[in-house]
Amino acid sequence: MEFNLYKCDFSDDFKLLESDKLLSNNIISSLDKIQTEIIFEFEKKQKGKYGISSLGNEIRFNKAIQSQFCNSNHNEVLLKMTEHHRSFSYFFCEQLAKFQNENLYFLILSKDFGEKSRIVDKSFPSIKHINYQISNLLTNFQVKNLKRDVYFIEILSLEGYGFVEQSKNLRKIFKINS
Repeated sequence: MEFNLYKCDFSDDFKLLESDKLLSNNIISSLDKIQTEIIFEFEKKQKGKYGISSLGNEIRFNKAIQSQFCNSNHNEVLLKMTEHHRSFSYFFCEQLAKFQNENLYFLILSKDFGEKSRIVDKSFPSIKHINYQISNLLTNFQVKNLKRDVYFIEILSLEGYGFVEQSKNLRKIFKINS
């Protein structure tokens, strides 16, 4: 999986900073499992079809994917943030309150990847939207817990795979020949 990593800088003016931090083996392992399952679900659903419009339900009900999220492991928690962008602030605050001593890693999709793959519908929050929402929140509230770090992992692509647009609403996944 190719991704950008952003770290929340909760200093005076909130910023999302690109980070070159190396992710732990636990987080990398979870990302690898998520990628494998997304590819599996995409290939299974598209078999014998011209293309598919979304994988939302397949991802939502895939136990192997869901088991990668919301588990504290070595003071790290991976969280899925692909729900509707209007629920971002609620979800973000809820997770900050729930996991007060762990470093948080929110998994999001880049706009480009989300549109090309159509893994979920178009309502997911982009990194730009997230930056805007947190900045707005922090103009009114002060962060008290600076004992942990908060990151956003923005998926750019699935390693070794691409997507082709079959029609306006249908996509297919394909393996890139190396």
